[in-house]
Amino acid sequence: MTDWTSTFVGSAEGHMHSGSGDQYNFQWVTGGRASGRTADPRAIPRDELVRLGQRFVEPTGMGEARERLRTTRTVVLVGDPGSGTRSTALMLLHELRHEPGDVHELPDRWDDEDKQGTIDSGDIAEHGRLLLDLTAYDEERLVRTQEEFSSLRVAVQTRSAHLVVLLPSGRDHLHRPELGHFTTKISRPDAFQVFRQHLRAMDIRPGEHDVLGPELTRFLAAEPMRRIAKLAERVRMIREEQGAATDFPHWLTEALASLTQRGAEISDRVAGLPSGSQRALLLASAMLCGARSDAVFHASASLLEATDHPPEDVPVLERADLVERFTEIGVRTDAADRVSFDGLGYDPAVRTHFWTAFPGLRPALRAWVANIMPLAMLDQEDRDRLADRFTELVLRTGPAEDLFWLVEEWTDPRTSYSRQAAAVLGAGVGHPHYGREFRRRIYDWSLRPDLTEQLTRVLVHICVDSLAAHYPDQAMVRLHHLARREHVFVARPALIGLARADRRIFERMLDRVTQGSSSRHRTADLDLFLELAEPTHLTRPEEASAPLLADEQVPRLLASGWHGVLTERPHDQWRDSVEAWLRACEESPHAAHLLDILVAAGAGNSGVLSRLYVIARDWAHADAGRRHVRLPVADGLWERIRSPQGLAASPFTA
Repeated sequence: MTDWTSTFVGSAEGHMHSGSGDQYNFQWVTGGRASGRTADPRAIPRDELVRLGQRFVEPTGMGEARERLRTTRTVVLVGDPGSGTRSTALMLLHELRHEPGDVHELPDRWDDEDKQGTIDSGDIAEHGRLLLDLTAYDEERLVRTQEEFSSLRVAVQTRSAHLVVLLPSGRDHLHRPELGHFTTKISRPDAFQVFRQHLRAMDIRPGEHDVLGPELTRFLAAEPMRRIAKLAERVRMIREEQGAATDFPHWLTEALASLTQRGAEISDRVAGLPSGSQRALLLASAMLCGARSDAVFHASASLLEATDHPPEDVPVLERADLVERFTEIGVRTDAADRVSFDGLGYDPAVRTHFWTAFPGLRPALRAWVANIMPLAMLDQEDRDRLADRFTELVLRTGPAEDLFWLVEEWTDPRTSYSRQAAAVLGAGVGHPHYGREFRRRIYDWSLRPDLTEQLTRVLVHICVDSLAAHYPDQAMVRLHHLARREHVFVARPALIGLARADRRIFERMLDRVTQGSSSRHRTADLDLFLELAEPTHLTRPEEASAPLLADEQVPRLLASGWHGVLTERPHDQWRDSVEAWLRACEESPHAAHLLDILVAAGAGNSGVLSRLYVIARDWAHADAGRRHVRLPVADGLWERIRSPQGLAASPFTA
């Protein structure tokens, strides 16, 4: 374990405080780095890297990037969208698998409330293989992050790590000149080779002439790498569905049609359906593909109402039956009476067509999705798919407000669709275009005192499961606001857990809950402080790092928090917390540090110090079996109280 000692400074010598507010001066000598983390940044699973390696084709520029990474431990990649730049970065790091560290993606530490922090050198692990993806950063964060590049490189060198940075293309005017020495331009790899490599990884090996058609050539020349990978996956799906009855040329033709020809096909199909009821049934079938036929029927009727379509004046028994109506629009039902389409990729193409070709329909679709969610014929999976499909459509064009409205609808106390609301937010918070708007809305919600219990629980879930890994500081800020206002106490344990998993977040939370006695949330913040300041957590050593007490700012922040507790609350409300602090001192090598903090919090306030001693004295004598270990703790507290440091003028009222 790392050796470390502390010295309490209570006199006017040493640190000087020339501003307003409280000051708590501690000097710590550490024998090792005390800013390590208990939680890793975002780990890239090894099997994902292996799978990527089986499908990867080196782009132009990779050799140069590899050499830069080898010689300088840092390389900056720039490439056009769709050129496979991120895959190249991961492969460069995967090639270093002989190194003891793992591949991680550095989290975004930007805090949009106080506009601070983008990256943190504390996330650089020993021998780490690290990816920093800046391609989705806005202009302000991109500029700020590059300003920290030099200090980040120092940490990379010091800890024998390797770092690959991705910069956005098309914004060269924002790239700092000093990055030029580390920058490599990545160009698109040969698309035919990429397609073949993906097929080969799935044990599909077409002949030379099978991949020379003009339609495939046009597709490969125009589409990004992810679409080429999707084409190969479609070929695999068709092969598995049709088996030996067909061959590769047929699989490829079907796969290409599913990705390129569906749009024109759907447009012709819709144009050939003159009646609004037919079109409503087609769209309802696409939105609820996989659901029961009666659910689709009722959903189509609801869609006609939502679009103010006049009711049919034909008697029910004179209308075509449902099977006939499905046949007219190209929909089939299986043995379980669930609807589907004949062609692969047909239902998403139908959804996309209606969304794109009928923009005036979008407001009605939002209300319709909310209206049909309670249909009794829908099961949980049907509702999940409906929410996912509508979310996907909205994220194509916006406005995100449509999804925010649905989240509030689905977390109303009269409904029970929190699961779908969480799915909507989970898809949005990391979206490259709308993610920032989603994160901002979650922040705005966290400030509201009138949140429903359902929405509070959904927001906590999103902060923990989606935001924390990618945007830990933003997750912390939102959980803090929720914890200050909540009535169901789900945000508080989530916030405490997040803080205890990350030393930097822990220190930031201590700072937030100890700021200013005038805050209208002071009571909630002091409650949070007492939970954060649980002494066994503070004194527990972590792997390759000293306990939290050894961090430079932690003792000062703890003293500030304890000062608020001791001076703003009656003693019967803090007696139990003080006794827990004293128990942590029993036969502990950290007893001196804990007692220093407690006395510093009450320094200059004779009433508080006297009460502390009385509590310690009574606690020491309360358990005869533990008296031999408790009396030294009480004596240590008394020695500090009666010392000139303890009786000096209070630093809290200076």
